[in-house]
Amino acid sequence: MRAAATLGGDPRLRAYGRLDAEIARDSAPIAPFSNPTAHDLFSARIGCQAYQPLYGIDLATLCVRH
Repeated sequence: MRAAATLGGDPRLRAYGRLDAEIARDSAPIAPFSNPTAHDLFSARIGCQAYQPLYGIDLATLCVRH
């Protein structure tokens, strides 16, 4: 990534494109699926939120604060 950052223009875009494909294929294939852009909103009384990377909020762990 540091080498790609030193480039400019089209060579830089191609280098980042190759890095994107390489990382998704070899290093972190689940990353595009475990980084959702959805947000979970709860009232102030709900606690014990536990986020599970593949499935989202674990509903069984939620609790009500008193």
